[in-house]
Amino acid sequence: MSKIDITTSLLYRWRYWIGYSLIGIALVSLLGVAAFVIPNGLTTLALAGVITSSQLTISELWHTAPLNAPFYLAQHAVLSVFGVTLVGIKLISIILGLATAFCMILLLRHWFSGGIAVLASLLAVTTGQFLFLTQQGDTSVLYLFWPTVLLLLATLVAKQIRFRTVWIVLFFVAASLSLYTPLSVYV
Repeated sequence: MSKIDITTSLLYRWRYWIGYSLIGIALVSLLGVAAFVIPNGLTTLALAGVITSSQLTISELWHTAPLNAPFYLAQHAVLSVFGVTLVGIKLISIILGLATAFCMILLLRHWFSGGIAVLASLLAVTTGQFLFLTQQGDTSVLYLFWPTVLLLLATLVAKQIRFRTVWIVLFFVAASLSLYTPLSVYV
């Protein structure tokens, strides 16, 4: 009687792709439910952010840039397309949350082995705190976004020889944009 070799099965060879796909599906569905189905979805900070971003003009941006100016500039562009609706208010926050989750998964893949990275990614992006901050619709998602992006880019600069100059330039661009967010100078 021969033993079954699990390493030759199709599921074993595609296990990481299947795991990351399931994490992506879970993240998108949980964010969709948290952002658009759960009632009382807008906070006072989100409403104040709508006022700030709707009053933002490009000519004023060069003289007196508000805190979190990149977020408000992007939200101003989204509000001009979708208007002041739930989607218009929360879309930038959800996009930044998805980008944070993607960068976090890439960062964990560089730091840990394959199986540990999948489990750590699942735990990191499906926690209540992460989902709460990414669906709020205000600038609090930047407190997760900038450290994750900076850590990922610093890891890529330290570990990769290919495209190293690109990673260095992106790191300095991200570091300079993160200075608009309060307390990011410490990161």
